[in-house]
Amino acid sequence: MPPILTEVYKHLCSARGKFYAQNGLSIILEKYPIQLTEINKSLIIKAGELKCQYRNELSYVDCFLLAFGLLNKVEIHSTEKKFPRIQNLKIIKYKF
Repeated sequence: MPPILTEVYKHLCSARGKFYAQNGLSIILEKYPIQLTEINKSLIIKAGELKCQYRNELSYVDCFLLAFGLLNKVEIHSTEKKFPRIQNLKIIKYKF
């Protein structure tokens, strides 16, 4: 989803600057078979529900990610340290 890639860019930019972020994101998009998902009405509503329920625990980007997982019944892979337990959602956490 575009919001997730925007956050990736932000982290790369914060770590090493604008050029590094632009180059890194371009490489990711060219090298990996990433299919960008449109943000549709169902996704907006589900992300909004999550943000309302977990307003202090989740960022808007996290809400879109988790909403995508719930709506598409797929597991979510993340480096996020703290996610609330959400019924019918499997989260795989990575430590770096």
